[in-house]
Amino acid sequence: MTITEQIRNTDISAQIDALIARAGQTENGDLFREMIVSVLRMVDDGTDRGNVKMSNAALRELRYGFKIFSKYKDVKKVAIFGSARTVPDAPAYKMAVDFSRRIVEEGFMVITGGGPGIMEAAQGGAGRYNSFGLNIALPFEQRANP
Repeated sequence: MTITEQIRNTDISAQIDALIARAGQTENGDLFREMIVSVLRMVDDGTDRGNVKMSNAALRELRYGFKIFSKYKDVKKVAIFGSARTVPDAPAYKMAVDFSRRIVEEGFMVITGGGPGIMEAAQGGAGRYNSFGLNIALPFEQRANP
């Protein structure tokens, strides 16, 4: 019997519902239930370890991001993308600093990839308390900007 078939079994469904209730979640219980069922269906699908690891890492990172950003949910945000290789004396670098400074004055926060170049310029213009650098792990490059 597959996991999906077992989930249809009222005993397993009741266990999932009891687990969610025990965690104290009622408002979003239906969505947490769907997430648990999706994970169990990955077992049925024979999802390979690499994809399970990737799914797990993505969910952990999303959860952490939600936690960090929850304090700022009512603040407008602008994401700025740009080259990590733009040097400080380049016109685009200076433009990113000025643009970020101006949008902060309009009540926005700046979000970048957290690296050097345009991302560093944008965060520098916005200032430490008005920007987020969401540095990602890349295999061969990217350092976090100050």
